[in-house]
Amino acid sequence: GLENEKEGGSRCYKCIKMRMEKTCKYAKEKGMVRHIGITNHRLNVANEAIESGLYETLQYPFSYLAADREKDLVNLCKEKNVGFIAMKGLAGGLITNSKAAMAFMTQYDNVLPIWGVQRESELDEFISYIDNPPVMDQDIIDLISPKTNIIKYDSIFQKIFISAQTIEIIMLLSSHITIRHTINPIGIYIFIHC
Repeated sequence: GLENEKEGGSRCYKCIKMRMEKTCKYAKEKGMVRHIGITNHRLNVANEAIESGLYETLQYPFSYLAADREKDLVNLCKEKNVGFIAMKGLAGGLITNSKAAMAFMTQYDNVLPIWGVQRESELDEFISYIDNPPVMDQDIIDLISPKTNIIKYDSIFQKIFISAQTIEIIMLLSSHITIRHTINPIGIYIFIHC
């Protein structure tokens, strides 16, 4: 049923996907590659890739800010024997407690985190966790819990609330108008309250 689809739509996506999968299978059958993995940022595509049975690894953003559906993705990878490479374990710099980030990752025996480090000191922190991995104790649970992980910054012009599930930046333009930017795993939403 794709013959009635316009070029550039789902017809092109499915054609490219089919060709890519055929090429990957051919390369593996001929011994040109030993393993096939995929990197992705879209949950539906990641789930589709896992279900296809073609890929041995999935590289996907994952941190303690993950929603349940991302945790379900990790569990699906385990069920399907697909390795999970966790990128953005520090959520692009939103997470600054590497110990908590690492303790969260160690809960999942099928997750291999890759850390984006900016400074040598950060690298030293992660190397230290090889011999002394942090454990998910009550202090870390409390730290990363959506109910308790709230950092507040107040000034005349703005309030910033950061939680484990949502980041809200509230700018008070006047006593009557509030603009709220909410960033969550799905995207950015802007609410204007008058």
